[in-house]
Amino acid sequence: MNTVSSDTRTTVRDRHDVDAEQLPDPMSVETQTLPEAERKGKIEQISLFAFIALPFLALLTAVPFAWGWGLGWHDMVIAVVAYCVAGHGVTVGFHR
Repeated sequence: MNTVSSDTRTTVRDRHDVDAEQLPDPMSVETQTLPEAERKGKIEQISLFAFIALPFLALLTAVPFAWGWGLGWHDMVIAVVAYCVAGHGVTVGFHR
C-alpha cells in the first residue's frame, strides 16, 4: 500500500509492501545454522550407533545361548513385568 505524506509529498511504503524474498524470515530454518559444536562428525555418529545398538544385539544373541541353562519362561515373564512396571513408573513420574 503506497500512501502520500501530506508534509513532504513522498511515497511512504508500508512494511508489507516489501517483497517477501527481500526480507529473510529470522525464524526460518534456512537462515539458522547450527554452531560447529553441535554438528556430529562421522566418527561420533558411528560410535553413538555402536553404543546404542551393540548392547541390544548382545542381549538378543545371549538369550538363545542361555535358554534352558539358567534362563526359562519364568525369567522372561519376570523381566517383561519388571520392564513394564519401570516403564510406567518413569512415564507417570515424568508426566506428573
